[in-house]
Amino acid sequence: MKEICIFLICFINLLLLESSSCAGDSSVVNPCCSYPCQNSGVCVRFGTDRYECDCTRTGFYGVNCTVPELWTRVRLMLKPKPTAVHYFLTHFHWFWDLVNNSFLRDTFMRLVLTVRSDLIPSPPTYNTKYGYLSWESYSNMSYYTRLLPPVPEDCPLPMGAKGKPQLPDPKVLAERFFKRKTFRPDPQGTNVMFAFMAQHFTHQFFKTNQEVQGGFTKALGHGVDASNIYGDSLIRQLHLRLHKDGKMKYQVLNTFMTFWEYKLRFLSPPFRTKIPILVRKGGERNLNCT
Repeated sequence: MKEICIFLICFINLLLLESSSCAGDSSVVNPCCSYPCQNSGVCVRFGTDRYECDCTRTGFYGVNCTVPELWTRVRLMLKPKPTAVHYFLTHFHWFWDLVNNSFLRDTFMRLVLTVRSDLIPSPPTYNTKYGYLSWESYSNMSYYTRLLPPVPEDCPLPMGAKGKPQLPDPKVLAERFFKRKTFRPDPQGTNVMFAFMAQHFTHQFFKTNQEVQGGFTKALGHGVDASNIYGDSLIRQLHLRLHKDGKMKYQVLNTFMTFWEYKLRFLSPPFRTKIPILVRKGGERNLNCT
């Protein structure tokens, strides 16, 4: 009996030493850094080398949330390809004329809006403060919302287990991709940036509180409205409005329409020192900078 107790004590000590060495070993990589969970599954780490995928409300199950459930399998079988959907939406004008001029219009619009709104997680799963869903992240809407899961803090590389060892400077990216160097009129069309505006910009930093450092919103909700133009408070709205003919305050100097006379406070990015104004020439209204 004494020998068995000694053997158990030694065995437990060996396990503790092995676990402590693994915990202090820098070569042990968080398994969630490889993003093993698919189909919006949430990776949860257990110990040093184990993980589990939370597949709740994803329509999938399995170790990595890759096995579709029955109704998910049926939906994937019946779901048309994106090319077929695009062809159907851009052709058959007689069908869309019939829809737009009948009682089916409200039904179709309700269906389209419902389908599109379901693509956005509500409540949002991630934000800039928490990498998981909690009551604080659900109730406090001042945090920036994240649509993609954050990279675990103990990953060897900035993007996880793979990628470049150093990310580019955000200022370089902003000046190269977002800074407007020359004036370009609004094109009659759209591009891939529209998806960025709709899915990321409006749900993350659309209503940023410029007076608070650290990246917070004004906690007015994630919906899209005209508060950035007409003001987010009644006092701001009263200062911006002309209170006549439903217009905003303006002045015209040498065919230039501007807001400078009323000494309103405008906030713009640091690299943009010019305020956009409206120019009226020959009856046309274009966006210009001065």
